[in-house]
Amino acid sequence: MMKRVLTTLLAALLLAGPVTTALAQDYVPTPVTISKDKVKYKGKTYYSHVVLERQTLYSIAQTYGVTVQEIYDANPGLTVLKKNAIILIPDTTAKGYEKPVEAEPVPATPAPEQTVETPQEQLPDGGYTEYIVKWNDTLYSIAEKFGVTVESIQKANGLTDTKIKKRQVLRIPTPETVAAQEAAAAATTPAAEPVHKEEEGPLAILPAEEEISPADTVETATSWTEDFFNTTGYFRTDIPFALVLPFQKGTKVSDNNIDFYSGVLLAVRELAVRDGIHADLRVYDQEELQGASQLRGVDFILGPVSREAVSKVMQQRPDEEIPVISPLDPKVSSLVGSASDLIQVPVSNDVQYADLIHWLQEDYSVGEKILLISEKDAAATDYTTRISARLAHSGLPYKTFSYGILQGRNITNSLTEMLAKERPNRILIASENEAFVNDVIRNLNVLTHKDYPIVVYAPARFRNFETIEVEAYHSVRLHVSTAYHVDYTDEEVQHFLMEYRAFCQTEPSPYAYQGYDIATFLIRRVARYGTAWKESLLQLPETMTQLRFEFKRSDSGSLENNGTRRLIYDKDFVIRTVR
Repeated sequence: MMKRVLTTLLAALLLAGPVTTALAQDYVPTPVTISKDKVKYKGKTYYSHVVLERQTLYSIAQTYGVTVQEIYDANPGLTVLKKNAIILIPDTTAKGYEKPVEAEPVPATPAPEQTVETPQEQLPDGGYTEYIVKWNDTLYSIAEKFGVTVESIQKANGLTDTKIKKRQVLRIPTPETVAAQEAAAAATTPAAEPVHKEEEGPLAILPAEEEISPADTVETATSWTEDFFNTTGYFRTDIPFALVLPFQKGTKVSDNNIDFYSGVLLAVRELAVRDGIHADLRVYDQEELQGASQLRGVDFILGPVSREAVSKVMQQRPDEEIPVISPLDPKVSSLVGSASDLIQVPVSNDVQYADLIHWLQEDYSVGEKILLISEKDAAATDYTTRISARLAHSGLPYKTFSYGILQGRNITNSLTEMLAKERPNRILIASENEAFVNDVIRNLNVLTHKDYPIVVYAPARFRNFETIEVEAYHSVRLHVSTAYHVDYTDEEVQHFLMEYRAFCQTEPSPYAYQGYDIATFLIRRVARYGTAWKESLLQLPETMTQLRFEFKRSDSGSLENNGTRRLIYDKDFVIRTVR
């Protein structure tokens, strides 16, 4: 019952878009702060802005000094703002920025705009509707709105691709016209001769008397080779899996879990459209999960969230070989050493700290200076303890420097005695105290203006410090190891944004990216590698829209994701994605 109710409710929400409730209280807009993160896309520089509750496009545009239309242009398909959504804002201070010229008044009846010189398909009178493209339209959303195919709209308007412009007039054929044309085309197309094709490799079609199972096919492969993993065929196209989440918190539906679910729903839809994979999604609220009978026959169980809930579901599953996927909480990694068939997706803090030291080892050349800076007399935190211990065991030559924050104005001379001008100085700051980190970055920034080449290595938390100007991070060439990152220059990210906006009529939050990435990654692996899909996780790292997957096996047999993302704050004020 819960599955039917929840699926119906969320489907309605996704189709209808956000619901606004009138409240008998004053509306107080949330102040907008200019983001510290910048990205470069198609030769232009943008701020990466995280939307807060009660921020509007107008208030955001005013703060950044741009027009609302410029924000729309930078975010194709943008419809409504949503808390925690990430949007691109043009950087008006960047080199090459040009203020858009106000458009000429548009005639009452705009003339059709032709994007290509391809003959239009002849349509009967009354067999089409004229439609003026709006700013938030895509060819896919228009086709869905009128109940026709994208291809039929392209033919009717002589389009060779899916690009359309605002205020462009399109001729939309009626469903009856499309059906009639398809029937006529089928009647005039000669039947194709049957073609026998012998396929080679592990996915070859075998005679009926020699039927073989996907598992047997995998075992006949000589080894887990790159050629085998790169095959485009699938062992299976029907993948049943269970999604278990804490949808209810008291009487309020959790927005984060709904967003995660929305990402999973889009993944299921996209896999069907793009890959021909049918994912049988079975949704359960963790509080209403009855037990083994509901989880029988699935390939994997995605969720729940907390350590206690994950442990409970692992006991409820009908078969210990059905893996449970931990999707959101890094703390569940504490189960990896003892549980079997647990797949931990969120990257733990310790893995990120280890990656920082590995990165430093990869970058280091003999003769360079490595400096570990810590806060004098400060209480040790998990980060300071672990990063110091890992550096000590790395085998790298380094020096330590400790000072109190009240000494900050007088330590540049001491630093110059420990650093060099002719080679990079690689620096770790063993503190998560924002005030202290701010002081260290300020002093290092001063030294960069004295021609000291500085490179700072830091955990993801440094990116959230609000008192540190992003320009300072770029000056010290900050290197960040993080579990999550969205690279807006990536084509797959752009595709996800367009489809999510059209599908959900809102902006994706980080949880939506998370749901989409995990579901897409796992379902494709099951489809492609059959019963050997878990083994494939250990062989081929993969980067999705937000996450990077690179699994390691524990002694208990569970898998833990070590797929960190690496970011570099370059001198040209662009955040470069290394992986």
